[in-house]
Order: sequence, then structure tokens, then C-alpha cells
Amino acid sequence: MKVVMISPEATNILNGYKVLPNCGPIEFLNLFYHASYIITSSFHGTSFAVNFRKDFISIIDDSSAKDNRQISVIKKLGINQSCLVKKNSSLANFVLPRIDYKLCENNINEAVRQSENYLNKALNN
Repeated sequence: MKVVMISPEATNILNGYKVLPNCGPIEFLNLFYHASYIITSSFHGTSFAVNFRKDFISIIDDSSAKDNRQISVIKKLGINQSCLVKKNSSLANFVLPRIDYKLCENNINEAVRQSENYLNKALNN
């Protein structure tokens, strides 16, 4: 697969990687929408992977980190937690997880409904 890295600190360390140090919202969403597989270290990357129903790995610093939004959203939605990988974990014999979104579709739809209600209330007050 073609690898695209979105990071202001990323450098072309390996041939064949496309590095995007600056990426606007449309390009960012387009990359996620058309991705075959997503490896992310951010809450937003995790959320967009879910929104577009993509298989993904969400790299986390530690399960006890202060910013555990990636862990929280995956648990809340009932997604198989094999997609959570601790930073600097050994990848020996690692298999890219596949996510069966049919199993968690109701949870995703409920979270979307709650978010829409929250936004409607916030914007109408």
C-alpha cells in the first residue's frame, strides 16, 4: 500500500513514503476517506477512521495517559480493542486488525445522535 504521513515533523526517511507536513481540512478528510488502512496516533484520526468505517490501528502512549480519548471512544463504541497499540510495542508477529463495524453500528449511531443533540442544544441557546 502507498504510505502517506501527515505530520509537520515527518521527514522522508524511507523511500516511497509521501510526507504531508501541512494538510488542509479537505485534503485531510479526503486522505482518510480514500485510505485502505489507517494507522493514527490521534483522537481525530481515530474518530475519522470510525466515521468512514475504515480498518485502523490507534497508537496510544499508555492506557493510563491523561489524554485517553482514543481509548474512550473505542470502548464507548464497542470496537474491538485489538486496534489499540501502545507506542513502542513489539510488532513481531503482529497482524493488522480488522474491524467488524456491523457489531458496533448501533453504538456508533447512538453516539452520533447524542452528539447531534448536544450541538443542537448548544447552538440554539
